[in-house]
Amino acid sequence: MVARYSLSKAVSFDYALVETYRDMGLDEKELAVLLIADHLLSQEGALVTQDVLASRMAMGAEEIDSSLASLIKKGYFLYTPGKKKPCTVDPAHKAAYRLLELKLQEGAKKEPSEAGKKEVSKALIALEDALARTLSPLEKETVVRWVDHGWDSKMIKIAAEACLAQGRRSVRAIESELVARENAGKGEQGKGTRKSASSILSASRKLWGDEG
Repeated sequence: MVARYSLSKAVSFDYALVETYRDMGLDEKELAVLLIADHLLSQEGALVTQDVLASRMAMGAEEIDSSLASLIKKGYFLYTPGKKKPCTVDPAHKAAYRLLELKLQEGAKKEPSEAGKKEVSKALIALEDALARTLSPLEKETVVRWVDHGWDSKMIKIAAEACLAQGRRSVRAIESELVARENAGKGEQGKGTRKSASSILSASRKLWGDEG
């Protein structure tokens, strides 16, 4: 089994890898092969070979072979014949989570404006009151992104209450509700200065394991 790293309980490996694969020195083909290989290895007894990958991917056999060989050379895919489980991508898990943690730490160092700090504080209080619990560090980081996007504490509270009324209690669900409301034309204030709502969902759609 993959060792439990500091973020592994809160963040999926898919998310961590997509966020950090360039920092790991991977290209998109290697990313695709590694994601499929990890999925197959999560199935007990799976042996990942070029042929197995080819049966699951649209990439050509030569491309898969080249990417797999590169992953082995870079140390992200290990193959040890004779073992009960000869294939592992544990080193890739460790690298992705370590790099993601560094990114989060760097992001936390960026100080928002005083007005931004106050709005983030209000948003955190509103969300914690609505959920009746303390938010995790990653959930707080998500709220910071929401405020940076342009969703204020009032909008976050309304979205949270709408989700709770439907029995949906996750941060991911609340984010989906915020995006849906924006896409429906609600909350027009500051729309011109915001990033696209879809980019916010894309950045954290795999951050939480629960359904949105």
